[in-house]
Amino acid sequence: MVDDFHLSDGQIAVDGWFLSPFHPVASARFLVNSRHFLAPNSYHPAFGDVRAIVPDLPPSAYRFSVRFAYTDDTPFVSLEFLPSGYFDDDRITNNGWWLLASSQEDDPLPKGDNIYRVIGNRNALHYRLGGATVANRINSYLLRTYGKSVAELGPVLDWGCGCARVSRYLRKLGCEGSLHGVDVDPANVDWCRQNLPWFPIRLSPLNPPLPFPDQSFGLIIGISVFTHLREDVQFAWLTELARLLRPGGLAMVSVMGAPQIALQGGSSEAIRKIEHEKFILEDNNDQLYLGDGSENYYVNVYHSSQYIYEHWQNEMEIVDIVPFLAAHQNIVVLRKK
Repeated sequence: MVDDFHLSDGQIAVDGWFLSPFHPVASARFLVNSRHFLAPNSYHPAFGDVRAIVPDLPPSAYRFSVRFAYTDDTPFVSLEFLPSGYFDDDRITNNGWWLLASSQEDDPLPKGDNIYRVIGNRNALHYRLGGATVANRINSYLLRTYGKSVAELGPVLDWGCGCARVSRYLRKLGCEGSLHGVDVDPANVDWCRQNLPWFPIRLSPLNPPLPFPDQSFGLIIGISVFTHLREDVQFAWLTELARLLRPGGLAMVSVMGAPQIALQGGSSEAIRKIEHEKFILEDNNDQLYLGDGSENYYVNVYHSSQYIYEHWQNEMEIVDIVPFLAAHQNIVVLRKK
């Protein structure tokens, strides 16, 4: 997990924490831009602030610091973790973090309130780091699994795009011209229209349908949408996403489950609860108010993998459930039948 990631004057500085339960901590290594192999500049047992987030952290949790001078002429800089120190056998493919150099950020950054409506805080670095990481992890997964990039699988719909946290980096991966966005939040739709002339975005209704013809997209990406929908609403949107996909097209949508409960400091009892109840609606979410009366459309929900396999396969088949592919969330990969 990365807490801080800074680039300036040819220097990369990253701080965070990692788990190394199966390998000696001294063997841990990092890859910068998938080429530069280096040991952390420092590491020490992670207690204090990290244990406050995850009280049940094992003694194999460590804080790390990486400082590195780089000269690669690439727009994105990536950092990947190798717990065993080897390039192949034990490499974890979904743990890389990406950041776009500030000089490459062509588009304006949203204001704090717009960012809060998407990620729950007003931190511009978290907005940039999360968006670049999600876009690149998805692209890497598709290249690794299907041999095609995000752009090659398009046209692409960013369903629930907010203030383009992911789309601004999908554009850098070659999707401009085949990328569309929709969101239920008028404030962020207006911000995108005023600041991102390259991005065709539409205001979404709270319930289907969307204003696109059948089979409009080869790929639909939905980050942090199904994590906020009541059960009846999620089924309506699953049907709509299937309508919008071409035969064989993919939907990659994020969910939260037991791993996220652990990451958020939940107890073992809370983790057992999601595995027993399978679908949990926790409470209203104050990032957005999108309801009438006392009931807010926008809530917090958790799905177990068993629930997804039992209930999500009417019109699309589940290809994969990938832990943490969407940075802090899991991604369900669905294919149009």
